[in-house]
Amino acid sequence: HSRDIGRSTVLHGATTHYVDPRLRPETRQVRAMADAADIVCGPDGDDPWMRRTPLFGTKIRVAGFGGLRLSEQNALRAIDVFFDRGYVHVNGAWTTPRGEPGFRGPVKNRVLHEVPLPRSLMHGELLPRVKELLGLPEKASMQQVLNAQEEERQRRATLASRQPDATLTWWNFPVPPLEEQWLFVDTGTGLPASPTLHNTRWHRVRAWVDEHDPDNAWPRTIVYRNLRHHAATKWFHEELGEPWEVVAQYLGDKLSTVLNHYVR
Repeated sequence: HSRDIGRSTVLHGATTHYVDPRLRPETRQVRAMADAADIVCGPDGDDPWMRRTPLFGTKIRVAGFGGLRLSEQNALRAIDVFFDRGYVHVNGAWTTPRGEPGFRGPVKNRVLHEVPLPRSLMHGELLPRVKELLGLPEKASMQQVLNAQEEERQRRATLASRQPDATLTWWNFPVPPLEEQWLFVDTGTGLPASPTLHNTRWHRVRAWVDEHDPDNAWPRTIVYRNLRHHAATKWFHEELGEPWEVVAQYLGDKLSTVLNHYVR
């Protein structure tokens, strides 16, 4: 059993060990996968089953340019996006135990963190989705969106303050999963995509890139979760020029972990 755990950890690149640069995707590959997902899973996609996750391309960009763990991507809600500050507030993880209903629990190591995302991603992709979730018209102004988000956070904070549990606040106040304002859902269930649904999609999109954009094909040795390695190295550190201390904050990781992963 312990051997299996060790093996799966190595395959997924989630060890405390150095991550070989060949397992860190290139920015052009991240963009190619996200663009392909926009086509294959978007409203004009050929396959209704793939259209069940309409924002799969956006989710890939959040992973590749924000470095969020899959459980953190799945847990994002309308109230977690701060458009005026240019970041998402990572404060929970969506967990799906085998054979049991999923739930939103604490973020890994209970480290809340703020992650800046490219403006095009925030305003071009997350903003329309947040408007939709908050019941606002497409033409709603930025100020109307900020007001509606703040109102919803305040509503939860007030409910939380009436509970005996003093640790409850706007971001961890429990809401029934089907009533939560998830950014990324499987429209078939109204909940974040199951691991199986997610993986099948990822491989379908990868096959599409193989066929239609072979120059930017996604290497088979690189798993989805290594999008986080792209965010850490190619994006935060190289493109944005952030020191490793800041990269660690963005990832919600210890500096020692980040140095072990990326610096030889």
